[in-house]
Amino acid sequence: MTKKFFIYLLVFLAIVSASTFSGRELARFSPLKLEPLVKEFTLHSVPNETESNVNSSMLLVGKSFVDFRNAIGKKESNNNYKSVSKYGYLGKYQFSKYTIRIYGVDNTDDFLSSPELQEKVFKAYVAANKWFLKKEIKHYVGKKINGTLITESGIIAAAHLAGPANVKNYLINNGNIRFQDNFGTSIRHFIKRFEGYDTSVIDAEKNSSIDFYTE
Repeated sequence: MTKKFFIYLLVFLAIVSASTFSGRELARFSPLKLEPLVKEFTLHSVPNETESNVNSSMLLVGKSFVDFRNAIGKKESNNNYKSVSKYGYLGKYQFSKYTIRIYGVDNTDDFLSSPELQEKVFKAYVAANKWFLKKEIKHYVGKKINGTLITESGIIAAAHLAGPANVKNYLINNGNIRFQDNFGTSIRHFIKRFEGYDTSVIDAEKNSSIDFYTE
């Protein structure tokens, strides 16, 4: 009986002793949870000149001269080289018969059947308009008229719509003239819609000719 009592007493004392450990002390006996030294990091670097040029080029995606041509063509004819409007305008860019004659094209059927010829006429027309509007391009590009940013491509697109003389008047009168084509499209609309394209590949030429250009 005494022996059993002694055994119970030892068990009781062991239980009481264990219960006196604090939570922090018990934690010492728990398995360690190792955290990574660095959970996450972000590298911040300053791009070098080459990287900066690449990034700048990326900003121009969708704004090349080819994109400009296709954007004008999309607006004019849905890029249909064989299109003839009810007003008699021809091809992808909806040129008048008078305009294509300036560049030596008298046969409208030949014009409509030749995408290459239409692209040549378009480039020659851009070159002529750039020459006619060179002073305005130099003076107004980067400024705003009626809240619209003026860019070279916007000016060239507006000249395609309204003719270069009307665009010149629009700019020098700070937008205070009204012009709409037969479909109600304004100079301001074209300047805004076609802003920021790269038209630098075509030089200003007073006497531009389709012989200067390839498709």
